[in-house]
Amino acid sequence: MAGGAGGRSPLAGARGVLAPFPFPSSAPQAPQERYLGSYPLVSMKLITCSKNQQSISSRSRTMNNTRRMILSALWILGLLFLLAACGPTISQPQSEQTASINKNFQDQLSPIPSPAAYRCGAWSSNNAPGQNSTIFIYARLVKNLTGISGATANAVVHFKDFDQPLGPQTSDSGGYVTFTLPLQGRQPLDIPATVDVTFSNFPGGTLHCQQAFFTPE
Repeated sequence: MAGGAGGRSPLAGARGVLAPFPFPSSAPQAPQERYLGSYPLVSMKLITCSKNQQSISSRSRTMNNTRRMILSALWILGLLFLLAACGPTISQPQSEQTASINKNFQDQLSPIPSPAAYRCGAWSSNNAPGQNSTIFIYARLVKNLTGISGATANAVVHFKDFDQPLGPQTSDSGGYVTFTLPLQGRQPLDIPATVDVTFSNFPGGTLHCQQAFFTPE
């Protein structure tokens, strides 16, 4: 379209008026870039501070553990000393003295007595007789195992309620004597009775024999 002064189109002025608006360039983003650019430094400072705090905390825990160990060791040592002080006192055993034997001690011993020249013994013909039976009491007198004849022997029977003497007997060539004893129920059942025999009228004087015994059944 032609017209207007100077032959310019009216829109040409409009184009001049409507010239492109200068939109913001990337320059306004510079502050953001500066902020983002400084973030790594702050992050590194925070990380370094955190590491320092962790190191300090670790050293503190190590010192606390060491302190606890030392206190525990001291407590155990104190307890051991206390137990040792309260325990019994151990005394050292005294050394035993060595016994010395005199070589002449056998000379100080009394000599063994020789057996008696005269000996005698008594026994019953039946140690478990009937309550009304008749038994015999035997006795013998010897010298060096050889019978002595002509000796006088007397016996006494000890029943439960009384004593019964038996008449004297003279020993034969073998040194034996025999006493006849009718029981006649005078000794209760299952109660033992004893008999004493004594020899006399021989070169050895008087000799009491070991007791004879019997128990009626």
